[in-house]
Amino acid sequence: MADRRPFLHVRDVSKTFVIDNERIDALHKVELIVGKGEFVCLIGASGCGKSTLLRIVAGFEQPTSGDVRVYDAPITGPGSDRGMVFQDYALFPWMTVRQNVAFGPLQKGLKEAHDIAGKYLEMVGLTKFADRFPYQLSGGMKQRVAIARVLANEANILLMDEPFGALDALTREQLQDELLEIWARTQVTILFVTHSVEEATLLADRVVVMTAGPGRIESDNPVRLRRPRDVSAPDFNEVRRTLTQKLTSHVSRRQLKTAA
Repeated sequence: MADRRPFLHVRDVSKTFVIDNERIDALHKVELIVGKGEFVCLIGASGCGKSTLLRIVAGFEQPTSGDVRVYDAPITGPGSDRGMVFQDYALFPWMTVRQNVAFGPLQKGLKEAHDIAGKYLEMVGLTKFADRFPYQLSGGMKQRVAIARVLANEANILLMDEPFGALDALTREQLQDELLEIWARTQVTILFVTHSVEEATLLADRVVVMTAGPGRIESDNPVRLRRPRDVSAPDFNEVRRTLTQKLTSHVSRRQLKTAA
């Protein structure tokens, strides 16, 4: 019998920071459900709370109110079921590529840790670079290692905070294609933060538009385009235009309200 409980459920989450006695409302009553195996992108202007929401799902931050649950089990801290991929890679510079990827399985005491690392290094095309150190790799290779490390830890939720934002355009396109292949092979659930409407349209099953002041969900938009997607196709550009309008319309409304 199918499990009808929401897989990942962000329930009425608000987050307030106090910095230098100033109250900053980063998130306000965010409600989001992500199905198992879905690829969901979060887009929005800087300061709308995208990264804060991702860190709460990862367990790095606690919400001020509300909670996040996986199959009704509340997230109370970091866990190996959720893996974070950052824009700056966050690799251990003193470890080889293989050691970085094997780190999680080794912490669990798995004797086959290096075999597990080898499996995922092959998946991201880095078997030949297993004994190199991060400083010997390009930016794209480092990000592949970061993805392999999360998968080797048996994460079933992949949290990605603008992972391709610092890469050149060609490398970014290559990694987008590779990520989609990995997603199809592993059926991992992905929550992906980006500033790029094109990237979100290319990758996602759904694109969630967030707004600032405080951060909240403006709209949740299914992307009903067949894969593989062509960024030059008319239907792709129609979806991208619609998402761009939704992303920018609230900025115009805020400007008019401020001017008034």
